[in-house]
Amino acid sequence: MTSPERTSDLLRVLTFNMHAGARADRFGDYLTKAWQHVLPSPGKTSNLREIATAIAEFDVVCLQEADGGSTRSGFMHQSHQLAKMAAFGTVIDQRNRKVGLKSLPFACSGNSILARQPCLEWKEHSLPARLPGRGVLVGQFGAGVDARALAPRVLPGVLTPATARAIAAAETPQSALALLLVSPEFLRR
Repeated sequence: MTSPERTSDLLRVLTFNMHAGARADRFGDYLTKAWQHVLPSPGKTSNLREIATAIAEFDVVCLQEADGGSTRSGFMHQSHQLAKMAAFGTVIDQRNRKVGLKSLPFACSGNSILARQPCLEWKEHSLPARLPGRGVLVGQFGAGVDARALAPRVLPGVLTPATARAIAAAETPQSALALLLVSPEFLRR
């Protein structure tokens, strides 16, 4: 698979919770196929091929619940495999939670950023949780983006006053962009 040709100056960004490659077509699948979050499944390889096809048109892809090479993924580092399949040159990983033996985890979840351009800087942040293992991965690409100017263009007519205030009050341009990308308005588009 090759990188799609750029037709404009738009930066195409996707966030995707891949549930460690487990497929869920209907709500009931979260219950009937829950075992796939713990054990390997032969369908995960074909699911990864479908995911790679779906993400190939984007410039930056932020993955949640990517397995980092444990028993349930057949010891495959899923974000690295997806980067290879969809021709992404940059992969940044954050391993959040390992379940099982330290030397042989049966589940290893994390966040990843796949990008077509180099990442200038990235930071990992832990999030509060009852069980340790939640986090946020923030990456900076290019010279920087002013999210205060970008937000009204990306979310015309749907940006709430509360989100606009939070973006405007951010301490850094990177924080403002991170707030925009995780805002409910952006995630619903």
